[in-house]
Amino acid sequence: MEENRSCSDDSGTSEQGMVDSVIQCLDMFKVRVSEFSQPNLAKPLGESTELADFQEKLLQSIQEFSKNPYITHENFISVVQDTADIRSFRVLFGQRSGSLYDYALMCVDIYFHSFTKPSVVLRTGFGEVNLSLYFSEDGSLTNMWILDNILVEVGSSFLERFFYELHSVLFIYAHNYTPKLLAYISGKPQASDQTEETKQEYPEICEYSEKSIPPEEITAQQDFLKYACIKYGILEHLKNPLPELAEAISAYFIIYKQNLKMHLEINSVIEGMVVKFNDSTLTYKKNPKIMKFFDENGYNEVQSLLYSEVRKILDDLPSPKEKFDIDYGNTAPVVLTEATQNDPQPPESSTMYFQALKELRFSTADFWSKKKHVLLENITNEGTVNTNRLGKEVKVLSQHLPCEMTGGIFVVMDSERMDLMKALISGTEDTPYTHGLYEFHIACPAEYPKKPPLVSIVTTGNGKVRFNPNLYDDGYVCLSVINTWDGDPSERWNPAHSNILQVLLSIQVLVMDGMIIQKEPEFEHLTEDSWENKLYCNIVRYNNVKYAMLGMLENPPEEFKEIIWRHFSLKRNAIMRTVDKWLEEGKDFVIPNDGDIDYLVMDHNPHTCTLFKSYSYYSILLEARNDLLKKLDSLPTLGIPKEEFSIIEITEDMAKLGGYYKKMNSFMLVEKELSEAGGYRHQLGMHLSSHSKYRSKREAYAKETEHFSQIKCLPNSTVFIVRDSERWDLMKILISGPFGTDYANGLFLFDVACPEDYPDSPPKVFLVTNGRFTVSFHPRLQANGEILGLTWWSGATLADYFLQIQDIFKQPVWTENIPAHTSIIRYNTLRYAILDMIEHPPADFKAVVAAHFEMKKRDVLLLAENWIDESTNVGDFKENTEDNLGTVEVFTDLGVSAAIESVYSEIVEVIGGVVGEDWSECSDKEEKEVKKPKKTSSIGDKKSYSHSCSDCESSSLDS
Repeated sequence: MEENRSCSDDSGTSEQGMVDSVIQCLDMFKVRVSEFSQPNLAKPLGESTELADFQEKLLQSIQEFSKNPYITHENFISVVQDTADIRSFRVLFGQRSGSLYDYALMCVDIYFHSFTKPSVVLRTGFGEVNLSLYFSEDGSLTNMWILDNILVEVGSSFLERFFYELHSVLFIYAHNYTPKLLAYISGKPQASDQTEETKQEYPEICEYSEKSIPPEEITAQQDFLKYACIKYGILEHLKNPLPELAEAISAYFIIYKQNLKMHLEINSVIEGMVVKFNDSTLTYKKNPKIMKFFDENGYNEVQSLLYSEVRKILDDLPSPKEKFDIDYGNTAPVVLTEATQNDPQPPESSTMYFQALKELRFSTADFWSKKKHVLLENITNEGTVNTNRLGKEVKVLSQHLPCEMTGGIFVVMDSERMDLMKALISGTEDTPYTHGLYEFHIACPAEYPKKPPLVSIVTTGNGKVRFNPNLYDDGYVCLSVINTWDGDPSERWNPAHSNILQVLLSIQVLVMDGMIIQKEPEFEHLTEDSWENKLYCNIVRYNNVKYAMLGMLENPPEEFKEIIWRHFSLKRNAIMRTVDKWLEEGKDFVIPNDGDIDYLVMDHNPHTCTLFKSYSYYSILLEARNDLLKKLDSLPTLGIPKEEFSIIEITEDMAKLGGYYKKMNSFMLVEKELSEAGGYRHQLGMHLSSHSKYRSKREAYAKETEHFSQIKCLPNSTVFIVRDSERWDLMKILISGPFGTDYANGLFLFDVACPEDYPDSPPKVFLVTNGRFTVSFHPRLQANGEILGLTWWSGATLADYFLQIQDIFKQPVWTENIPAHTSIIRYNTLRYAILDMIEHPPADFKAVVAAHFEMKKRDVLLLAENWIDESTNVGDFKENTEDNLGTVEVFTDLGVSAAIESVYSEIVEVIGGVVGEDWSECSDKEEKEVKKPKKTSSIGDKKSYSHSCSDCESSSLDS
């Protein structure tokens, strides 16, 4: 290898560029041709056909493989083809995705006797140990795998598919227990497996035909691999590399030397724990030589000497900076298989992210005394905490939590109780969780570590989002390693090896990836680009932006505030590039009808699916993106120049994919005759100027029509306008409550009248939806109908004024008693902005109300159910409630949760009854008759439009 070869480029100046440079370095060794220094062990294992029959296909396939980007930051492959025989291959496989095989290199000999029937022999550990249960004692790949998985297609992608399958076999999840091995060991052999030939070939397997997998089987293989992978997969490659593979091996271990050194530290045997192997285990029987060596010399002593030898060799290697000009440290998580009493020094990364956040990876805070931990009711540990074990875990957590742009984990432990922790996990690169921060609460039971820790996810969009089949919207975390999912016995909690860091890394690496729907049983067969997985990924992407990014910035957990603003300040540019990429990919995404969507996706996230149907994935993601950009721009830069990102206008075209737009757009601006016998259907009618004075101002009102076009039927909230067909200074507006707020799905009616000196003076606005002068929805929305805090300036328009009013519903209410105030607003929204609107729709907005709740019916009920659940523990609600005495009285009589449930029950009865059934008919008829005013600047061309629907007449709420 050339000493001064550099793999860096301009992209290496960024942290993602550094990762790309690592991949670029390793990619140089993906496919090469060289003379083999030792015979191919796979060649004698079969009879070869004529080379001419498939030579061209083989050459095409290897060329195709060389072009494709197989190497990633998690997987490594280096293929060498023999110069003397094009059938002969020698391949290095490596992986670092969270198992005991991490950083070990597996060398495999492959010989193609025919194009689709190669022989495969595992050279690593050949004749010494059996590193994979898929391979026989002679190193050959067993027929158990070949018969099930061999690829029969003969296209140019054959080798790529073949190498991919072989890679998965070598580093198979669940510690290399094959499905058939598991079937035999668990006593449930498949019918096709019960052949005399198989029983004769694998007699040691059949001994377990009547047993379940005993814990000693799992422990034995874990302990065995912790030694054998280091001995044969690392040390032997470092000391005695095959010449044709030497460059690739050297480059691999130079780049990952710091990660490997940490891997060695955290996999050392716990001090004082003696490892012994049960001679009845499958691992013992398949590795007699190494087991005899352990018996004679002691496992602990042998492992300690081995690890020391590997560390010394690694220390003598040059750094990635010296060799390749790559400033690469520890950028990816490693799985901790056991807690350690050692005090290893972790590698120092020079990246800005690591340097800015390294001191915050592990800290303490006071949350137990404040009762701010969701699992407090699940434990009674005071005075019984295993401080010795937890002390060891704290050392590991404080030094080995990943902390990089590509993925980080931060832990806070209670200052008084070591058994209570909170964790913040950032989504890793190239997943729907990328850049988001997810809060988890952890509690160790009194029996810890005999029993696993309790874990709950707190980032759930207030109970509305299920971010993964394993991460429930009620906080439940379904994971084998904490025994909340049966899974494979080898994956379950093991007191000797399992630990809190392993749990956190399992969530980050194995749960929060791009294969989401596949986490659900019976959906494992679906591909990553299947419709179901794409829908679930888009659900996660949107909610990741909405709650794991924007939500974290707006309402940061107290213990993580500093981490959150530093994280988002440093990642601002990368976040915006990622979200804009998601937007581009989602431009044409349309959620199908209910019958065309798998029930599972709808059941897991009904709120989000309803939003996707009502508006469109693109438009609501874009709105969240714009809100996020505004928030990110308000953060300090921390020395990183901000790239240029601007607010993207949500146009009508972007919203047209959503059903709500299609249904409601025709109601955005209509004209009706608001007068009736005795006056106007308007609270401000008494303030109107004479008709003659109004006529002199018609030019000013005509211009407003053009400005109204900036008010669009878009996600989050919409403003519907009814203008008097004769007097344009007289209007009514109906504003829909923004989703994600305590006003969601409600409709709020306002009367608007312009004074004589308009536009020199602002319009007068009156809130009609005020519970008949008994409720205040917001400090700026008074019970007497007055709206506070509106501003008017020279050049302002009615559209500007209406949008100001709309923004009030998006502003949080700051109060000391947030749960009580929230419950009051929610009850009032359900009672007056939903139920009253349904039962007594304003005469001028009957069609709007009918169509709105026809579209929102499902979400209204779902959200109300959530609000009932969240109000169960609301305590004192009598402070600062003078404007909502009627609601407080109801709460006093019934209780908060029961009061909300009572109005919910009334809504259910109305929506499911005769009134609800008549909406669509009324809505369809009225929608056809509605005429929208034409846009024109000529006053003389203006026409008056009137509308009536006799079938819909009823008393007006505002009359």
